[in-house]
Amino acid sequence: MTLTSQLDQFLLPRLMVTADKHKLAQVIRNLVSNALKFTPAGGTVDVVVLVQEEPQRQQQPSSTSPTLEPSTAHYKIQINVIDTGVGVSKVVRLINDLS
Repeated sequence: MTLTSQLDQFLLPRLMVTADKHKLAQVIRNLVSNALKFTPAGGTVDVVVLVQEEPQRQQQPSSTSPTLEPSTAHYKIQINVIDTGVGVSKVVRLINDLS
């Protein structure tokens, strides 16, 4: 089995994510663990992290604040776990059949 990962090495260390660190780590760990568990020998598991800059939002001037505030860049982080295993829907069906 082959496990690969692709990360944007330039942007990733500079980003601050507002999330529950432990829950996010648990979700990623579970996705990768399940992908490894249900991917047969010779299969592949890829973890791809995409970082995309979203359009900047600038505050519009108002009558009480005639100047524009400097905008802060916003990013969207997408984590993909891609495998050649049986897939989530087949695992759920298998669990339901066993119940």
